[in-house]
Amino acid sequence: MTKQRVEIEEEMARHPYMLHIERIVRIAPLMNEAERSALTEWAEDAVESIVPFDASSWPGWYAVARRLAH
Repeated sequence: MTKQRVEIEEEMARHPYMLHIERIVRIAPLMNEAERSALTEWAEDAVESIVPFDASSWPGWYAVARRLAH
């Protein structure tokens, strides 16, 4: 791997948005059925809206993270 590529990957790893995505990737498999259902319902509405869809912006992620932190 080139030095430039390593520097780019290290910079990406420090970006706050990447930390948010990494957190989502880790907690998503631990979601309970109610949380999955809420995300699915939210996503179905979000996909049909005029706002660009981004599942990482689901407001429920914070509640899932809080639940799993305890």
